[in-house]
Amino acid sequence: MKDRYLFLFGGNPSLLQANQTFVQKCGGKKAHIALLITYSPKWKEYLPFYVQTWEELGINSYSVIMPDENNQLAYDQATNTLAQSTGIFIGGGSTYEYHKQYTKSPIKQLIKEHYYNGFPVAACSAGALISLTESFISPNESKTKEIEMIKGIGLLSNILIGVHYTEDKQEPYLHSALNQTSIPFGYGIDENACVVFKNEDHLTNIGNSVHSIKISSN
Repeated sequence: MKDRYLFLFGGNPSLLQANQTFVQKCGGKKAHIALLITYSPKWKEYLPFYVQTWEELGINSYSVIMPDENNQLAYDQATNTLAQSTGIFIGGGSTYEYHKQYTKSPIKQLIKEHYYNGFPVAACSAGALISLTESFISPNESKTKEIEMIKGIGLLSNILIGVHYTEDKQEPYLHSALNQTSIPFGYGIDENACVVFKNEDHLTNIGNSVHSIKISSN
């Protein structure tokens, strides 16, 4: 069985060292990456934030999966794209939109199957949040201006994360979410940092900085 790798980016999808490791796990210069994003009229303008680093690393083979302007996702096309990919990168933006598009079957199951078959998954910001089994939308983004718990794709359980952690002052929200859920451990991931998991166990941190939080069981 192939090892499973999950890369959680805190906000900057173009981090060189993290992308070097991700691309290597995807097959190096033979990699074909599926980039999952949400629709925006300016989506092509945002594309370089993801793909420019891959191109600098010699990767010219990637495909974009996203809903159309009516927010409809072509599942047959997505299935075919994922079948040809050696890795998945889930982008950032509105957590609500990513949650709406990618945490429901059949696309959720396709992502999970790809991951459990040993194809690496990387996810940035909103994408990182929805990749977990359980996550939270902070008051900075929440429509209720309170912490909002959400169910995600389910690639990693019993851990919560905060993204844009220092930049958006997420520490009290991550602590509060951990206490609400009784999940004992969390990671605060700054915008220029990435946490890497191997077979659902923490492997390493890349960049600056990652903050570990453990909630006492007492």
